[in-house]
Amino acid sequence: MAKTFIDLAEVSLKKDRICDYFGEDESIYLRPIKELVFGFGGSPSEWLLEQWAGRWRKNFYPVIEWLQY
Repeated sequence: MAKTFIDLAEVSLKKDRICDYFGEDESIYLRPIKELVFGFGGSPSEWLLEQWAGRWRKNFYPVIEWLQY
């Protein structure tokens, strides 16, 4: 479902044709979330839960660091 919403948002932002100095439309702001959702295959919350239970070993410091961005 997240992929569908991201695709819809991208189409809408491209249609608006609001571009920056370099000619890029506002869909560039979707790139980080697209990389996460399409690369990982799940939502950001699913990725976060997987990291929490696995690599981060239920340590909250990496969570806080990740949420700063």
